Amino acid sequence: MRSRCGHLVKHTRNTDRAKRQRGASLAEAMASLGLFAIVLAAVGSFLTDHIRRTTWAHQRTYAYTLAEQELEAMRAADYDQLSPKSRTETVGTTVYTIATTVSNDAAAPQTKTIAVNVTWTDPRGPQQVTVSTAYAKIRR
Repeated sequence: MRSRCGHLVKHTRNTDRAKRQRGASLAEAMASLGLFAIVLAAVGSFLTDHIRRTTWAHQRTYAYTLAEQELEAMRAADYDQLSPKSRTETVGTTVYTIATTVSNDAAAPQTKTIAVNVTWTDPRGPQQVTVSTAYAKIRR
């Protein structure tokens, strides 16, 4: 079927439909990009928080490891030679201070209480862990 000007009506309808579809495709692409940006921002925030928490857990675990190592070193020493001491250890950018205290006859006669306190500072502020034990004098 031809219009008054001689063009096919069907051809005109197809051209109008194609123009509408091009506009719809652009709107769909923009909506998809917007949704992608929102999802990417949420995932990025989650990953940043996850990395931060993993770092904090690693620091705390390492501090407990340092405390246990120091406690075992103190247990390996002679009872009469036990004395308080302090040292630092740096891992990456974190500086751990390991302070050991020794209290005489704290739990019972012929015993000493050994406490190891490990401190460090992270973005949340000062942190610490403490491990302690009783050490008895053994007669041989």
